[in-house]
Amino acid sequence: HSKIMISFAKYKKIAFVWWWTGGHVTPIVALVHEHAHVHMDYLWIGWKISLEAEEAKKEKIPFFAISTLKLSTIWSPKVILYPFILLRGIFQARAVLLKEKPDIVFSKWGPGSVAVGIASWMLMIPLWIHESDTIPGWSNRFLWILAERIFLWFDTARKHFSDLKCTVVWQIID
Repeated sequence: HSKIMISFAKYKKIAFVWWWTGGHVTPIVALVHEHAHVHMDYLWIGWKISLEAEEAKKEKIPFFAISTLKLSTIWSPKVILYPFILLRGIFQARAVLLKEKPDIVFSKWGPGSVAVGIASWMLMIPLWIHESDTIPGWSNRFLWILAERIFLWFDTARKHFSDLKCTVVWQIID
């Protein structure tokens, strides 16, 4: 396979929305380090008490917490609250994006990615997403409709999205 080079260098400010695990969070740090020679500003949107909040603090990336609820495959009464929490998260994300004015939103995955993706779409800020699984999670299955570009780890995931938006890059830090 030939290597595809994607660069953020033409953007001055990037909002990251990567959540949950080290495998989803640490690529942000790698991207920031990879582009250290280019003057860019970053912001990170996520959960208040989380790995992403800790990493953002370590890297001195401004961090903004929004309300979100992780939908689980196990029934919970909290699921009834999801539409209200999502709506609140959309308005919180919209306020952050209006204030910070990023050129692009780059989302990996996670409960809050839907709220931020909808807010970026409402404000006409380009949304890029990365899918690292062969079968996408529900957030990326929804967000691909709003996304300008979709980066895939596995070519087999392409069948879940519009082929015109997809680029296979493997792990985003490759």
